[in-house]
Amino acid sequence: MAINLPTDPAADEARFPRVLIVDDNAAIRTKLKGLLTVPPLSAIVMEAENGVVALKMVMGEMFDCVICDVEMPVMHGLAFLRAVRTQRSRLELPVLLLTAKDSVAERVQGFNLGASDFLGKPFEPMELLARVETHVSLAQMHRKLQHAADTDWLTSLPNRGAFMRALTGELSRAARLKKQTSLLLMDVDHFKKVNDTHGHPIGDLVLQDIGRAIKANQRPYDMLGRLGGEEFAVILPEVGELDALIVAERLRSSIARAALGGLAIGDVTISIGVVGDEGGGTLDDIYKRADERLYDAKKLGRNRVVGSRS
Repeated sequence: MAINLPTDPAADEARFPRVLIVDDNAAIRTKLKGLLTVPPLSAIVMEAENGVVALKMVMGEMFDCVICDVEMPVMHGLAFLRAVRTQRSRLELPVLLLTAKDSVAERVQGFNLGASDFLGKPFEPMELLARVETHVSLAQMHRKLQHAADTDWLTSLPNRGAFMRALTGELSRAARLKKQTSLLLMDVDHFKKVNDTHGHPIGDLVLQDIGRAIKANQRPYDMLGRLGGEEFAVILPEVGELDALIVAERLRSSIARAALGGLAIGDVTISIGVVGDEGGGTLDDIYKRADERLYDAKKLGRNRVVGSRS
């Protein structure tokens, strides 16, 4: 899926670093693995004998660092690096290159392509460990900062910026694969009245409970975000508008039947605008249409779902 949720930084602290070794020489892979899997790094190490295999692994799994030989058959180390950098930035995935050449030109080329570091072969074990530890720490720090930047402080859901990037990516994927996508745009009804009557702390609890209630009803590959204030949104990949209307009504009904923020059942309701895209729609177009349907739901009395095909 094109949807990438913000990575929880707590996961970095709860697991051992993951390192990928890419080298056609099995003896070197074994030596590196022996160094990296014991303290102080105690890494989980995966191996690939060439760049083609490694590239598939990098695209499908999360690694904290890649150690890659430059001179390899099947795919040259610099070609592998170039391909990786089309998908993962230097901050997201450090790549340390091993080379038997003492070539300034090769190192310059490598850095220009996005190499994080170079180490000569044969390598000094303590130096290699120090460099890998440094790059692992930087990658994990980047994820923590990115998570903070992409996460809504109150609900811990993706914020507006992260959600819009995910929606852009999903629309692009849907257009490429000729798949449907639907967007649900939700707003808490009379939320100002909740704050004015019960106070902002209760209003915050209501928003947190709404986020949890919606999340409990979504598929693992759907994406829920808080766009700001009392507005939430959900991306439904590969779901047409008619099915999205059913999903939206289920969400609306579950909220209306829940006691949220410690308030009575029925005190909190939501209105939902639903738009389906057949593949090829732009971010501005689908968001504008969903916002218009949400406005219609409000105008028609709130606590209801409105779509183009309602």
